[in-house]
Amino acid sequence: MALEIITKSKGSESKDRLKKVSPETRKVRNERNFMNQMLSTAEEVEWSEMPKAKVPILAVEIVGTEGTGKTHCALTFPKAALLDTEGKACNVMRKFKNNKWFKASMFLDVIDFVNTVIKSDDIETAIFDSSRDVVDMAEQFTLEQLEKTALYSQAGAVLYTHVNQKMDWIVQTLRAHGKNIVFTSRMKDEYKQNVRTGGMQRDGYKKAPYQFDLVLELTTSFVWHDKEYILIEPIAKVVKNGYVKRGQSKPFIASAEYQTILNEIFDPIDREAYMTEFMKGLDLESEDDE
Repeated sequence: MALEIITKSKGSESKDRLKKVSPETRKVRNERNFMNQMLSTAEEVEWSEMPKAKVPILAVEIVGTEGTGKTHCALTFPKAALLDTEGKACNVMRKFKNNKWFKASMFLDVIDFVNTVIKSDDIETAIFDSSRDVVDMAEQFTLEQLEKTALYSQAGAVLYTHVNQKMDWIVQTLRAHGKNIVFTSRMKDEYKQNVRTGGMQRDGYKKAPYQFDLVLELTTSFVWHDKEYILIEPIAKVVKNGYVKRGQSKPFIASAEYQTILNEIFDPIDREAYMTEFMKGLDLESEDDE
Protein backbone atom coordinates (compact mmCIF):
# COMPACT_ATOMS: atom_id res chain seq x y z
CA MET A 1 0.00 0.00 0.00
CA ALA A 2 1.37 3.35 -1.01
CA LEU A 3 2.14 5.77 1.80
CA GLU A 4 0.03 8.88 1.88
CA ILE A 5 2.07 12.00 2.39
CA ILE A 6 0.25 14.42 4.67
CA THR A 7 1.42 18.01 4.94
CA LYS A 8 -0.07 20.74 7.07
CA SER A 9 -1.28 23.83 5.30
CA LYS A 10 0.88 26.74 6.42
CA GLY A 11 -0.84 29.40 4.36
CA SER A 12 0.83 31.99 2.24
CA GLU A 13 2.14 34.19 5.06
CA SER A 14 5.17 31.99 5.81
CA LYS A 15 6.05 31.75 2.12
CA ASP A 16 5.78 35.51 1.68
CA ARG A 17 8.00 36.16 4.66
CA LEU A 18 10.55 33.54 3.61
CA LYS A 19 10.83 35.14 0.16
CA LYS A 20 12.25 38.23 1.85
CA VAL A 21 15.25 36.20 3.01
CA SER A 22 17.91 35.26 0.47
CA PRO A 23 17.85 31.61 -0.69
CA GLU A 24 21.50 31.24 0.31
CA THR A 25 20.77 32.25 3.88
CA ARG A 26 17.82 29.88 4.12
CA LYS A 27 19.90 26.85 3.14
CA VAL A 28 23.15 27.54 4.95
CA ARG A 29 23.41 25.96 8.40
CA ASN A 30 23.60 29.26 10.24
CA GLU A 31 20.39 29.77 12.16
CA ARG A 32 21.58 32.94 13.89
CA ASN A 33 22.01 34.75 10.57
CA PHE A 34 18.77 33.30 9.22
CA MET A 35 16.76 34.27 12.29
CA ASN A 36 18.22 37.77 12.31
CA GLN A 37 17.06 38.22 8.71
CA MET A 38 13.64 36.83 9.64
CA LEU A 39 13.57 39.37 12.46
CA SER A 40 13.98 42.13 9.91
CA THR A 41 10.70 40.98 8.30
CA ALA A 42 8.81 40.86 11.58
CA GLU A 43 5.78 42.94 12.50
CA GLU A 44 4.63 44.18 15.88
CA VAL A 45 2.07 41.91 17.52
CA GLU A 46 -1.35 42.96 18.70
CA TRP A 47 -1.90 41.84 22.25
CA SER A 48 -4.46 39.05 22.56
CA GLU A 49 -7.32 39.12 25.00
CA MET A 50 -6.46 36.90 27.94
CA PRO A 51 -8.84 34.00 28.58
CA LYS A 52 -10.80 34.04 31.79
CA ALA A 53 -8.88 32.51 34.66
CA LYS A 54 -9.77 28.93 35.40
CA VAL A 55 -9.93 27.45 38.86
CA PRO A 56 -6.62 25.62 39.18
CA ILE A 57 -6.22 21.99 40.08
CA LEU A 58 -5.20 22.03 43.73
CA ALA A 59 -2.83 19.78 45.65
CA VAL A 60 -3.36 20.53 49.34
CA GLU A 61 -2.11 19.07 52.59
CA ILE A 62 -4.33 19.76 55.60
CA VAL A 63 -2.47 19.27 58.87
CA GLY A 64 -3.91 19.27 62.37
CA THR A 65 -4.45 17.51 65.66
CA GLU A 66 -7.40 15.19 66.15
CA GLY A 67 -10.74 16.97 66.19
CA THR A 68 -9.68 20.13 64.34
CA GLY A 69 -11.77 19.28 61.26
CA LYS A 70 -9.24 18.01 58.71
CA THR A 71 -11.65 15.51 57.15
CA HIS A 72 -14.54 17.99 57.17
CA CYS A 73 -12.45 20.60 55.32
CA ALA A 74 -11.23 18.01 52.81
CA LEU A 75 -14.79 16.96 52.01
CA THR A 76 -15.75 20.52 51.04
CA PHE A 77 -13.71 20.02 47.85
CA PRO A 78 -15.82 19.37 44.75
CA LYS A 79 -17.03 15.88 43.82
CA ALA A 80 -14.75 14.18 46.32
CA ALA A 81 -13.88 10.52 46.77
CA LEU A 82 -12.15 9.53 50.00
CA LEU A 83 -9.67 6.79 50.82
CA ASP A 84 -10.04 6.10 54.55
CA THR A 85 -7.21 4.40 56.44
CA GLU A 86 -8.76 4.74 59.91
CA GLY A 87 -12.39 3.82 59.25
CA LYS A 88 -13.65 7.04 60.87
CA ALA A 89 -14.21 9.34 57.90
CA CYS A 90 -17.53 7.74 56.95
CA ASN A 91 -19.11 9.47 59.95
CA VAL A 92 -18.13 12.86 58.54
CA MET A 93 -19.10 11.88 54.98
CA ARG A 94 -22.71 11.30 56.02
CA LYS A 95 -23.01 15.04 56.72
CA PHE A 96 -22.08 15.70 53.09
CA LYS A 97 -24.30 12.90 51.73
CA ASN A 98 -21.22 11.57 49.99
CA ASN A 99 -20.97 7.79 49.53
CA LYS A 100 -17.67 7.64 47.60
CA TRP A 101 -15.87 6.14 50.59
CA PHE A 102 -13.25 3.40 50.38
CA LYS A 103 -11.60 1.69 53.37
CA ALA A 104 -7.96 0.87 52.61
CA SER A 105 -5.72 -1.56 54.46
CA MET A 106 -2.80 -2.03 52.05
CA PHE A 107 -1.02 -0.15 49.29
CA LEU A 108 -2.71 -2.23 46.60
CA ASP A 109 -5.93 -0.58 47.80
CA VAL A 110 -4.30 2.80 47.20
CA ILE A 111 -3.38 1.84 43.64
CA ASP A 112 -6.93 0.62 43.00
CA PHE A 113 -8.36 3.85 44.42
CA VAL A 114 -6.14 6.00 42.16
CA ASN A 115 -7.14 3.88 39.16
CA THR A 116 -10.85 4.34 39.94
CA VAL A 117 -10.52 8.11 40.45
CA ILE A 118 -8.65 8.81 37.21
CA LYS A 119 -11.20 6.78 35.24
CA SER A 120 -14.23 8.51 36.81
CA ASP A 121 -15.49 11.72 35.23
CA ASP A 122 -17.77 12.32 38.20
CA ILE A 123 -14.84 12.51 40.64
CA GLU A 124 -12.86 15.76 40.79
CA THR A 125 -11.05 15.36 44.11
CA ALA A 126 -9.11 12.48 45.66
CA ILE A 127 -8.75 12.60 49.45
CA PHE A 128 -6.26 10.46 51.38
CA ASP A 129 -7.19 10.36 55.07
CA SER A 130 -4.59 10.09 56.48
CA SER A 131 -1.28 10.41 54.64
CA ARG A 132 0.83 8.88 57.44
CA ASP A 133 -1.02 5.59 57.06
CA VAL A 134 -0.62 5.66 53.28
CA VAL A 135 3.14 6.10 53.78
CA ASP A 136 3.15 3.11 56.15
CA MET A 137 1.34 1.05 53.50
CA ALA A 138 3.89 2.15 50.89
CA GLU A 139 6.71 1.07 53.21
CA GLN A 140 5.22 -2.39 53.70
CA PHE A 141 4.55 -2.81 49.99
CA THR A 142 8.15 -1.79 49.22
CA LEU A 143 9.45 -4.50 51.56
CA GLU A 144 7.32 -7.06 49.71
CA GLN A 145 8.41 -5.69 46.34
CA LEU A 146 12.13 -5.82 47.18
CA GLU A 147 11.85 -8.98 49.29
CA LYS A 148 13.47 -7.22 52.24
CA THR A 149 12.75 -7.29 55.95
CA ALA A 150 13.79 -3.71 56.75
CA LEU A 151 14.14 -0.41 54.94
CA TYR A 152 16.52 1.12 57.43
CA SER A 153 19.62 -0.97 56.85
CA GLN A 154 23.05 0.16 55.72
CA ALA A 155 21.45 1.00 52.39
CA GLY A 156 18.26 2.25 54.02
CA ALA A 157 18.41 5.69 52.44
CA VAL A 158 18.54 4.12 48.99
CA LEU A 159 15.71 1.72 49.75
CA TYR A 160 13.48 4.48 51.11
CA THR A 161 13.55 6.29 47.77
CA HIS A 162 11.17 3.53 46.59
CA VAL A 163 8.65 4.69 49.21
CA ASN A 164 8.99 8.36 48.30
CA GLN A 165 8.62 7.58 44.61
CA LYS A 166 5.41 5.66 45.27
CA MET A 167 3.98 8.66 47.12
CA ASP A 168 5.19 10.97 44.34
CA TRP A 169 3.48 8.70 41.82
CA ILE A 170 0.12 9.19 43.56
CA VAL A 171 0.38 12.97 43.33
CA GLN A 172 1.79 13.08 39.80
CA THR A 173 -0.73 10.60 38.39
CA LEU A 174 -3.74 12.40 39.82
CA ARG A 175 -2.37 15.79 38.70
CA ALA A 176 -1.87 14.47 35.18
CA HIS A 177 -5.55 13.49 35.06
CA GLY A 178 -6.77 16.86 36.31
CA LYS A 179 -7.84 15.80 39.81
CA ASN A 180 -7.61 17.83 43.00
CA ILE A 181 -5.56 16.06 45.68
CA VAL A 182 -6.00 16.43 49.43
CA PHE A 183 -3.80 14.70 51.99
CA THR A 184 -4.75 14.97 55.65
CA SER A 185 -1.88 14.68 58.13
CA ARG A 186 -1.93 14.24 61.87
CA MET A 187 0.37 15.95 64.37
CA LYS A 188 2.82 14.15 66.66
CA ASP A 189 5.05 15.07 69.57
CA GLU A 190 8.26 16.81 68.55
CA TYR A 191 11.59 15.44 69.75
CA LYS A 192 15.10 16.88 69.51
CA GLN A 193 18.05 14.69 70.40
CA ASN A 194 15.58 12.12 71.76
CA VAL A 195 14.11 14.68 74.16
CA ARG A 196 10.48 15.77 73.88
CA THR A 197 10.30 19.53 73.29
CA GLY A 198 6.66 19.98 74.26
CA GLY A 199 5.86 21.09 70.75
CA MET A 200 4.10 19.29 67.90
CA GLN A 201 5.10 18.53 64.31
CA ARG A 202 3.30 17.19 61.27
CA ASP A 203 3.20 13.43 60.82
CA GLY A 204 2.68 12.55 57.20
CA TYR A 205 4.33 12.33 53.81
CA LYS A 206 7.64 14.14 54.32
CA LYS A 207 7.83 15.49 50.77
CA ALA A 208 4.30 16.91 50.76
CA PRO A 209 5.49 20.48 51.43
CA TYR A 210 7.51 20.26 48.21
CA GLN A 211 5.00 18.38 46.06
CA PHE A 212 1.91 20.33 47.11
CA ASP A 213 0.80 23.87 46.22
CA LEU A 214 -0.72 24.53 49.63
CA VAL A 215 0.01 23.31 53.13
CA LEU A 216 -2.55 24.45 55.71
CA GLU A 217 -2.34 23.72 59.43
CA LEU A 218 -5.57 23.81 61.42
CA THR A 219 -4.92 25.34 64.82
CA THR A 220 -6.76 26.85 67.77
CA SER A 221 -3.88 29.14 68.69
CA PHE A 222 -1.47 31.37 66.83
CA VAL A 223 1.36 33.79 67.48
CA TRP A 224 1.57 37.23 65.92
CA HIS A 225 4.27 39.72 66.87
CA ASP A 226 5.39 37.46 69.74
CA LYS A 227 1.92 37.40 71.31
CA GLU A 228 -0.08 34.17 71.51
CA TYR A 229 -3.81 34.14 70.86
CA ILE A 230 -6.09 31.26 71.92
CA LEU A 231 -9.23 30.55 69.89
CA ILE A 232 -12.37 28.48 70.35
CA GLU A 233 -12.71 27.45 66.68
CA PRO A 234 -9.71 26.44 64.54
CA ILE A 235 -8.30 28.64 61.81
CA ALA A 236 -5.85 27.66 59.06
CA LYS A 237 -2.21 28.67 59.27
CA VAL A 238 -0.77 29.00 55.76
CA VAL A 239 2.45 26.99 56.02
CA LYS A 240 3.04 27.09 52.27
CA ASN A 241 1.35 29.00 49.45
CA GLY A 242 2.86 28.32 46.06
CA TYR A 243 0.63 30.84 44.29
CA VAL A 244 2.11 34.10 45.56
CA LYS A 245 5.59 35.39 46.35
CA ARG A 246 7.03 34.65 49.75
CA GLY A 247 6.13 37.38 52.18
CA GLN A 248 2.96 38.32 50.28
CA SER A 249 0.82 35.35 51.33
CA LYS A 250 -1.84 35.59 54.01
CA PRO A 251 -0.34 34.08 57.19
CA PHE A 252 -3.73 32.73 58.30
CA ILE A 253 -7.13 32.22 56.72
CA ALA A 254 -10.49 31.48 58.34
CA SER A 255 -10.52 27.77 57.43
CA ALA A 256 -9.15 25.13 55.06
CA GLU A 257 -12.49 24.71 53.30
CA TYR A 258 -12.45 24.74 49.51
CA GLN A 259 -14.39 27.96 48.96
CA THR A 260 -12.29 29.79 51.54
CA ILE A 261 -9.14 28.68 49.73
CA LEU A 262 -10.49 29.95 46.39
CA ASN A 263 -11.46 33.29 47.94
CA GLU A 264 -8.38 33.90 50.06
CA ILE A 265 -5.26 32.20 48.79
CA PHE A 266 -4.39 33.58 45.35
CA ASP A 267 -3.99 37.33 45.86
CA PRO A 268 -0.80 38.91 47.27
CA ILE A 269 -1.40 41.12 50.28
CA ASP A 270 0.23 43.47 52.75
CA ARG A 271 0.58 41.13 55.73
CA GLU A 272 0.35 43.77 58.44
CA ALA A 273 -2.79 45.37 57.03
CA TYR A 274 -4.35 41.96 56.41
CA MET A 275 -3.66 40.70 59.94
CA THR A 276 -5.18 43.82 61.46
CA GLU A 277 -8.45 43.15 59.62
CA PHE A 278 -8.22 39.38 60.15
CA MET A 279 -7.89 39.78 63.92
CA LYS A 280 -10.79 42.22 64.00
CA GLY A 281 -12.87 39.53 62.31
CA LEU A 282 -11.91 37.17 65.16
CA ASP A 283 -12.80 39.84 67.75
CA LEU A 284 -9.14 40.04 68.77
CA GLU A 285 -7.16 43.20 69.33
CA SER A 286 -3.89 43.64 67.46
CA GLU A 287 -1.01 45.56 69.00
CA ASP A 288 -1.93 48.52 66.81
CA ASP A 289 -5.35 48.69 68.48
CA GLU A 290 -4.08 48.48 72.04
